[in-house]
Amino acid sequence: MAVEAVREAKLRLERQRVVWKPQLGPQTYACNCQADVVGYGGAAGGGKTDLLLGKAGTQHRRSIIFRRVYPSLRGMIERSREIFNPSNVSHSDDSYNEQLHVWRLSNRRMLEFGSVQHETDLKKFQGQPHDFIGVDEATEFPESFVRFLMGWNRTTIKSQLCQTVLTFNPPMDDMGEWVIRFFAPWLDPDNANPAADGELRWFAMVDGTEIECGSEPFENHGEVVTPKSRTLFHASLRDNPALEVTGYGATIDAMPEPLRSLLRGNFDAAKIIDPWQTIPGDWIRQAQARWTETPPDRKPVVGVDPARGGKNAMAVARCYGNWFSPLQTYPGASVPDGPTGAAILASDIAAGYPISIDIIGIGSS
Repeated sequence: MAVEAVREAKLRLERQRVVWKPQLGPQTYACNCQADVVGYGGAAGGGKTDLLLGKAGTQHRRSIIFRRVYPSLRGMIERSREIFNPSNVSHSDDSYNEQLHVWRLSNRRMLEFGSVQHETDLKKFQGQPHDFIGVDEATEFPESFVRFLMGWNRTTIKSQLCQTVLTFNPPMDDMGEWVIRFFAPWLDPDNANPAADGELRWFAMVDGTEIECGSEPFENHGEVVTPKSRTLFHASLRDNPALEVTGYGATIDAMPEPLRSLLRGNFDAAKIIDPWQTIPGDWIRQAQARWTETPPDRKPVVGVDPARGGKNAMAVARCYGNWFSPLQTYPGASVPDGPTGAAILASDIAAGYPISIDIIGIGSS
């Protein structure tokens, strides 16, 4: 009986242990942040993995953490064992299901690991609510994947905060550039209204385009739009003393450029060029830099991609030689048929401009 009593006492102490505490600095600030969407990262070794696991294990009831491919989760899963069951105590309340990739913790919290390598993988998570969604190495994901997954960040428990946390290093190639646009006030040096780390900004989707706005709900086409808050925290290796003392910084410094600068958290560093990319991204950026707002004095050619109701927009592009004007788009609901679309082009028709129309399907009207 005495042995059983001691065993039970040990189990009680184990269950009452502090599961995880953030390190002082950016990790603590990000952990305590109440924004709807939080960005965290910069340099390699800044404590991104621990932040995701710690928030899931201490603040949220139903969590999921994604990597692009499942093998990339192995290190995080092993770290989760160190946090959630460090003594390897055999009891059902702090158990990890190897087949489902799910932790069920003694504090009634649940943490799942998932991957979405292909677009078809998204369907596995459609309609599955989680009050915490972590996307680790977000620059490895297409923006559309992340926004889709964020659509299921919800709960029916009023007191429970719903939050998405994106962790990342600077994007190594052009595919991850969307993260800089997503967190433009914090990461884009050309942003007209820069934000400090931890400063809240609010964003909303209006007519298919995301805009920065105020925090109060507003009306658009008769519907109420509620902005969502967003912020970002930079983290470096020095913010993670437990790893810094191991000499990991020297390992990074021994790497060739631009990998060294990227892993040091330099968002302005050159990108690693994809060998399958036909047109170098730098050429595109140089061309964009040469663009002017005033078109050449010549007749344009007009390109039209029609719409007829529905969610797709009608798009009109005008090309003056090698100068392209900004696209003009019209919601599909405002272009229910061919004659309405033709009316939009009335001035181009009257001026005698050449007009090229995609007449397959919708454009046939």
